[in-house]
Amino acid sequence: MHSLYISQASQEEAIRSFLDLLNRSPEECLTIDEQVEQVGLYFGADRSYIFEESPDGTYVDNTFEWCAPGIYPEKENLQQVPVEVVEIWKQNFRKSGAFLLEMNEDLKVNDPLAYETLEPQNIHCLMAAPFSRGGKLVGFFGVDNPSRHTDQLLLLSVIASSVFKELSSVREEEKRTQHLQEIEKLNQDLSHQLHVVETHRASAVQSNEIISAIAKMYFSIFRIDLERDFYEEIASDNEVHTLTGHEGTASTRMMELCDSFVDEDYRQEVREFFDLTTLADRLADSDLVDMNYRAKDGNWHATGFIAKKRDSSGRAIHVLYVTRLVSPMKVQQIEQSVMLKEEKLAAERANRAKSIFLFNMSHDIRTPMNAIIGYAELMEKYNDDKTRCMGYLRKLRSASDFLLSLINNVLEMARIESGKMALDEVPSVAADICSEVADVYTELMEKKGIDFSLTTDIQTPYIFCDKVKINEIYLNLVSNAYKYTSEGGTVRMEIRELPSGADDTVMMQTTVTDTGIGMSAEFLPSLFDEFTREYTFTENKVQGTGLGMPIVKKLVELMGGTITVDSELGRGTTFVVTLPHRIAHEVVPDMEHMPHLDNDRFTGKRILLAEDNELNTEIITEILLEAGFEIEHAADGIICVDMLSKAAPGYYDMILMDIQMPNMDGYRATEKIRRMHSEYCRNIPIIAMTANAFEEDRQNALRAGMNGHLAKPIDITRLMETLTETLAK
Repeated sequence: MHSLYISQASQEEAIRSFLDLLNRSPEECLTIDEQVEQVGLYFGADRSYIFEESPDGTYVDNTFEWCAPGIYPEKENLQQVPVEVVEIWKQNFRKSGAFLLEMNEDLKVNDPLAYETLEPQNIHCLMAAPFSRGGKLVGFFGVDNPSRHTDQLLLLSVIASSVFKELSSVREEEKRTQHLQEIEKLNQDLSHQLHVVETHRASAVQSNEIISAIAKMYFSIFRIDLERDFYEEIASDNEVHTLTGHEGTASTRMMELCDSFVDEDYRQEVREFFDLTTLADRLADSDLVDMNYRAKDGNWHATGFIAKKRDSSGRAIHVLYVTRLVSPMKVQQIEQSVMLKEEKLAAERANRAKSIFLFNMSHDIRTPMNAIIGYAELMEKYNDDKTRCMGYLRKLRSASDFLLSLINNVLEMARIESGKMALDEVPSVAADICSEVADVYTELMEKKGIDFSLTTDIQTPYIFCDKVKINEIYLNLVSNAYKYTSEGGTVRMEIRELPSGADDTVMMQTTVTDTGIGMSAEFLPSLFDEFTREYTFTENKVQGTGLGMPIVKKLVELMGGTITVDSELGRGTTFVVTLPHRIAHEVVPDMEHMPHLDNDRFTGKRILLAEDNELNTEIITEILLEAGFEIEHAADGIICVDMLSKAAPGYYDMILMDIQMPNMDGYRATEKIRRMHSEYCRNIPIIAMTANAFEEDRQNALRAGMNGHLAKPIDITRLMETLTETLAK
C-alpha cells in the first residue's frame, strides 16, 4: 500500500472536465448516485462507492454504490462494518489524504483484517479519498480495480471534495425533513391529546393527566368555572399540574390579560374572544374554540378555550383557557394571511375610493356642463333678444368658471398626492399675508350684509413664503365663511405671530371664525376627505367641488404647518392654521408698471400662431384680429419653424406657441428656433399658450427659451396684458 502524488498542472484538464460534468446547472445537476456512477465509469472501475461513519464513530456504512456490468453488488453486505476493519485506511487518510491500495503480501502482513475483507471480493487494487468535516474523518469515496489509477489520486481527492459537499447538503436536507416530521408528529400528538380532552372530560383523574400534558406546551393555563365566573391559575411540572394560588373573577382577569399583553390592532377582536358571557354558546357544537393574535412584544400567541365539563343539557360550565407561543412556521403562515387580508382590504378601499371619485366627478362635471349646454341652446333660441341672451351669457360664464375650478382642483390634488408640487418661497411683507384675501372679500361681505374684519398682531416685518399657495389656503377658508354665513352674520380673520423656538423662524397663526351654518360632529372627521360636503347644492344652493378643504390641508402639511377646526351645527365654524416661516431681511419691491392697454398699438403687428386644434385656432384668431393683429397659422411645430426660417427678419413680431402638437411639440420647436443662426429668430418673443397650466409648466416653458406663459382657457384680459407687456419690451 502506498500513496501517489503528482503536480496539479498535470491533471488540470482532467479535473476541470470532470468537475464540469459534476457541477452542472441546477436543472441538470446529478444526484449522488449519478455522481458515483460517473466516477466509476471515468476510472474504469469494477465498483465505486461511498462509506459514511456512524455518529458515534463505532462503524461505517456503505451508503452509495455503483457496479460495472457483471460485478456483484456488495452494499447489503457492508453495513455497520466495525471501524477496526478500516483503521489502517483511516491512518493512511490522516497521513497522506487519498491513497492507492494494492492487494499484495505486504498488505496481508501489515493489515490482515483489511486483506481478509477485500480478498473475497476479488479486489486487487483500490483508490480511496477521505471525507473530512472540521478536521474529523467522517467517511470516504473509493473505487475498486480502477483501470486508470496511475497519477489519479489528486483527481480523486478533488472529486471526493465536490461529492462530499453535495452529500453534506443532502444529509442536511434529510435532517431538516426529519425535524419537520418530528414537528408534525408533535402536532399530531397535540391533536390526539386534545381529542383525549374531548372524549374523557367526565373523569377528573384523566382530566388532571391531560391538563398536565397540555401544560408542558402552554405557558398559561386557567381553570374557569363559567357559572361562578371564577378562575384558578395552573402551573405544571413533568408529572402533575398544581394550582399557583392565583384566583379570582374570571371575566375581569381575561380583560386584564387582553389589555396587558395583546397588540392594539388585535385587542378588540381578542376582547370579543375573551367574552365569557358568550363562551358557552360558542362551545355548543365543539369542545374547542381558538384563535391567534399578536402580542405587544411582537410574538404570536395561539389561545383557546377547551370544554372540560358540561351540565346535563350539554352546556359547557367548566373550561380550560390555554395560551402558547406559535411556531415559526405557523407565524409565517399567519403573517402571510394577515398581509393578504390587509392587501385585499387596501384594494377594496382603493376601489371604493375610485368609484366614489368617479361618481362625484361625473355628478360635479355634469352639473355645470348641463348649465353650459342649456344656456347655449337658450341663447340660440332667443338670439334676437339681446337682454335675455346677456343674462344667459353671464350664467354660462359662471358655470364655465365653476367647471374650470373643478378641473383645476382635481389636477392640483393629483399633483399634491404625486409629490410633484413644490414650494416657491420668496421674501414677502408679513403683514400682507392676509390683507390681499381681505381686500378681495371686503366688498363682497358688505354687499351680503356680513360684518367682516381683519386684525393683525405681527412683529416680524419680512418672511419667506409661497404667496400663491398661502393665498389659496386663506381664499378657501374665507370663501367658505362667506358662502355659508347668512346676512347679519359675522366673519373674523385674525393673524398673529407666535414664538417658534428658533432664531431664524417665526410661527404665524391665522384664525378664521364665522357665525354661519356650521357643521355636525358626525361630518367633521370627513371634512378633509375628497368630494365630501355636508350639504348638497340642492339643499343650500351653495356651489362647491368638495375639494377645497382637502387641498387646504395638503398645502398646510406641505408647508410643515397644522390646521384645526371647531364647529357646531347652527352656531358657526372656526379654522386655525399655524405655519412656520423663515425670517427674511428685506423685500425688493416690484417697480415695473404694466403698460397701458391700447389696441391701436396692435395694428399692423403680425403674430405667428402655432396651434393644432382648429377650434382653439378659430377662437384665438377672432380675438386677435379684433384687437388689430395680423395672424398667420402653423398647424404644428415643424411648420412653425419652417415658416419662421423662410420669413424676412422682422416679418413676425411674436409667436404664440401651443405645447402639445403633433410631429413636433412647442418645447422642441422653441429650442430649434433659439438655435437658428439668425439673430432675429433667436430673439423673437415666444409666448406659450397651453393647457399645461401649472407652475412647473411655466418653468418648463421658460427653460425651453420662451418669454412667457398663458394658460388655457385663455383669459382675454390677461392675454392682452401679456401681449402689451411683451411688445413694449
